[in-house]
Parts: sequence; structure tokens; C-alpha cells
Amino acid sequence: MCSTLAPQLEAAAWTLDRVHRLPRPARFTADTPKDVIARFHYYTSKEAIFSSTRKMEHLPEPYQKISIYADISVTTMAKRREFINITKTLRNHQVPYRWGYPTKLLIWHRGKTEAILEPEAGMAKLKEWGLHHNMGHQSPQKTQLKKMRAEWSMVGSPSHPNMHTED
Repeated sequence: MCSTLAPQLEAAAWTLDRVHRLPRPARFTADTPKDVIARFHYYTSKEAIFSSTRKMEHLPEPYQKISIYADISVTTMAKRREFINITKTLRNHQVPYRWGYPTKLLIWHRGKTEAILEPEAGMAKLKEWGLHHNMGHQSPQKTQLKKMRAEWSMVGSPSHPNMHTED
């Protein structure tokens, strides 16, 4: 990686636990690059890279077409699953939407953007718009966040190898 992009990290800091290339969505052409997800072994390494890229307006050549995004936590994914009936209905009716932060749906309908913060409000909005959803699939139960297992356990960095805890 280019030295102007990469923070000055020891070689061991670049350890990756997993790297996956995702399937290309059907709506994209064959020449569209596939997304790649990488999980850094050391949290400090990931944060150093994010810090470095946030300081740049554009990545240098040949990396200009690379987009770097933060990970999505288990908590966020659980909250998004609560909206599954709404997102399926929107896709079935070809209504464009995107996720906002904190977890909310931003829906474009009839030239207006609607922000939906709770699944119940989303279902009411679908009913108001006359968009029917499939009752066969029920939304998952609300997840008790305090019972959820942490996605990351604290691990040491190459400069502090003794700092390691198990969850």
C-alpha cells in the first residue's frame, strides 16, 4: 500500500483475521468490482488506518477508486433486522431507501424523503402509502442488547502483546 496512505505500523499490525470478497449484486454489471470485507486482528491497526484516511480528501493513485467504511456492529445489525418487513416491502415495490445513522431508514417516496426511526412507524407509513407487505414473514423479536456477546474482544497490539483478555 502507498506510504502516504498507510500509517507507519509494524508488519505484525497488518495481521488480518478474515478477508472475504462479497458476491456482486445482480443489478450491477460484470465489470463492477466486488466489495471486500477485511477484519483486522488488532483494533488499534484498524483505527490507525481509519484515522489516516479521514485526514485525506482523496486517496492517491492507484487507490482513488477504493472506498473504506467502518464496520457495522452486532448491535446495529440487530436493530436493522427489526426493519426486515419494511425493507422487504420497499424492495418488492421498488421504493428506494438507504440506512441512516443512528439506525433509521431514509425512504424516497413520491418525491419526498421520509425518516423512519422505529419499525412500528415504518409499518404505519407503508399502510398510509398503500404498500402491502407479506404477512408470512414476521419481524424478529427485539434483541436484548445487554445479553448480546461482544463482537470484538480486547487484544493487544504488536507494541503491547501482553494486553489480552477473553470475553
